[in-house]
Amino acid sequence: MGGFSYGRAVTAGFRLVGRHPLAVLNWAVAYLVFVALPIFVILALSLPQIVAGYQETLAQAAHHLRPDPARMMALRSRMFSYNPLIWLISLTAHAVLMGAVFRAWLEPQDSRFGYLRLGAREFWLGLTYLVLAVMGVILLFTLFIPMAIALGISAATSGHGGPGLPAAVLLCAIAAAGVGAVVWVELRLSLALPMSFAQRRFVLYESWDLTRGQALKMAAVVFSLLLLIVLFEIAFVAVLGLGLRSWLAGFRSWDGLPHATLGDLLRAIGPLVMGIAAAGVMAGTVIQVILVTPLAEIYRELSGAEPAPAA
Repeated sequence: MGGFSYGRAVTAGFRLVGRHPLAVLNWAVAYLVFVALPIFVILALSLPQIVAGYQETLAQAAHHLRPDPARMMALRSRMFSYNPLIWLISLTAHAVLMGAVFRAWLEPQDSRFGYLRLGAREFWLGLTYLVLAVMGVILLFTLFIPMAIALGISAATSGHGGPGLPAAVLLCAIAAAGVGAVVWVELRLSLALPMSFAQRRFVLYESWDLTRGQALKMAAVVFSLLLLIVLFEIAFVAVLGLGLRSWLAGFRSWDGLPHATLGDLLRAIGPLVMGIAAAGVMAGTVIQVILVTPLAEIYRELSGAEPAPAA
């Protein structure tokens, strides 16, 4: 089996954005409308209780009174009750966006609806993504077992002085080896995502054979992209921070904020929140395209599929 091109894999996401900029914009708008907006509405349902609880806490603190633990616990329970719905919306959005990226790269001729679909392919893709995510979490949790054993042995043999330098070095070595093993496993299985899309079924371990001998080069691709994304995010946050600083300099309503009504809060910070959300969704969509498209390109090269035609 031949390998894949490091250069083509690293630049795949950037080339996709260059070929289909309007499609990427449509993906960001769709995420705003069908994901960010519903989540915002869900959170807004609990916002009045949050504001009321915040104001009550401030009032009690002013009179040196402790907040009611039962009331605070009930408020937290109400907030957490929306988590399963938010999680389901987010998982569906990831599957739809990944499906659009794979479709745009592997089947560019099928451009209806900006490559966005919600069907059987997205179901299998979402299921594969969920299994990979759960597997990664389980593998990371298993790291605590050898680390806890090493820490316990070190504490038992070091007396009352606590774990020393050898124990710290051992723990760091175990953590590094464990994280490296988890990353290696996830990389070997990562092509299950484009494979499940292309084959219209649940795929997982078939990726293991396809990526044999390719994990190190795939890790280099991921590291390179993460480095570029960090630089992009630094620039993005810097520009956003300058705009936020200018807005805060002109905001004169902080003194009355503890006693503000919900309407006052929405009028005061609503435009800012919406602007930050829109900018964040657009940047996040581009970042996800840059990270996901290389999987499609690596799969295309390793599987011997026809190359995606240039624009």
